[in-house]
Amino acid sequence: MTPTSAIGEPGPESGFTLIEMLVVLTIIGIAAGAILITAPDSRRTLTQEAERFAAGLVRAKEEAVLTNRTIDVRITPDGYAFGAVSRGLWRPLDQRPFESVRWSEDTTATVATDDRRSRIAFDSTGIATPVAVDLFRSDGHVRVRSDMAGSVRIDVAPR
Repeated sequence: MTPTSAIGEPGPESGFTLIEMLVVLTIIGIAAGAILITAPDSRRTLTQEAERFAAGLVRAKEEAVLTNRTIDVRITPDGYAFGAVSRGLWRPLDQRPFESVRWSEDTTATVATDDRRSRIAFDSTGIATPVAVDLFRSDGHVRVRSDMAGSVRIDVAPR
């Protein structure tokens, strides 16, 4: 007998059973869970945030010495900004690497000095206004210090 269609006689029902579908979905779910658990947190740690800030201070000191002008770093609860003091006026620096920087989410900063200055100024010889900036987050506390010689140091509080 000749088949009546191009695909032949109708055979048993084709497709996946419910059990096969559940097994595949379970395997995909386990694989996705494993990927999420092992994926690194994209948010910076508090120590990395402090290192980034300290590197910016070191770069500001170098810029002050190289360009023979005062470079100022203003610290706010939201972040910090770099500027140059020229003829007594503060002008923000916005070119790389001196763009304004916002602290990471959940990070708060306080300036811990006797007169509560919220800025660090590096003059053309590299001398700086001494200051300590405390960075806080739920997982810890880090202090970034700059002394009069312009040296920058990071102190991580023990947990």
